[in-house]
Amino acid sequence: MQNQPPSPTEDVSTTESPTADAMRPNADAIRHPGVVVDFSARNLFIGAAAIIGVGSIAPWATTILGSIGGTDGSGGKLTLGCAVIIVILALKNAPRWALGLVVLIAGAIGAGNLQTVHHAVGGTAGLAQVGWGLYAVVLGAGLGVVALFDPGGRSTPHG
Repeated sequence: MQNQPPSPTEDVSTTESPTADAMRPNADAIRHPGVVVDFSARNLFIGAAAIIGVGSIAPWATTILGSIGGTDGSGGKLTLGCAVIIVILALKNAPRWALGLVVLIAGAIGAGNLQTVHHAVGGTAGLAQVGWGLYAVVLGAGLGVVALFDPGGRSTPHG
């Protein structure tokens, strides 16, 4: 039998797999040939968590003798834990307020430690300085705040 186009009264729905819709980018996606960059709130939260996580283990202070990593003290361990929680909540499509709360906690810990380290190294005549990891934690928290107020208007990070 020859393939003929369906008649107007025939059901022409397709039987795509449920993952086919999940693979399609949402309205926030920017398309380029062969590349899809999805700027949804969920992905912004995950990106923020990655930056917070890297900053948590990176140097928080550097001296002429070496550097002090974030996880050498309790602050970096807490912000690293916040980063893990942010990823888990984002992947489980938790409400934005929950993600925002964890982002704000990480940001407050990072900003507090930034102020403390900045004050401590101020009297060292340049022999010590604030490490880039603290700036990364605060920057990641800032990105999380951007995700919190994503103009997409969705109540969950995935939409």
